[in-house]
Amino acid sequence: MDKDITDKPAIELIDPRFILGMGRVLTFGAKKYNEGSWKDTSFKNDKDYGAAMRHLLKWRSGEEKDEESGESHLLHAACDIMILYYDELQKKEEICSY
Repeated sequence: MDKDITDKPAIELIDPRFILGMGRVLTFGAKKYNEGSWKDTSFKNDKDYGAAMRHLLKWRSGEEKDEESGESHLLHAACDIMILYYDELQKKEEICSY
């Protein structure tokens, strides 16, 4: 009998190249800044929003890869969006913890 996975996220639907690419961008960021520094929620969301938008605009204008990392602007934007989402979750947890 197969295990029931109907209530579990279908992680297998995420393209592995996307996951690995985000890992490379985060590794690049860890070397440039500090490992895990993206979790520091003391920074304003504006910074990460601006970074995501700049990467999207560069991609939209035809520039495929970030000049410094050599990775796709879309992967950089995805990481910035992940950081914004993390910040959003952290704020919700702070509100709920009172």
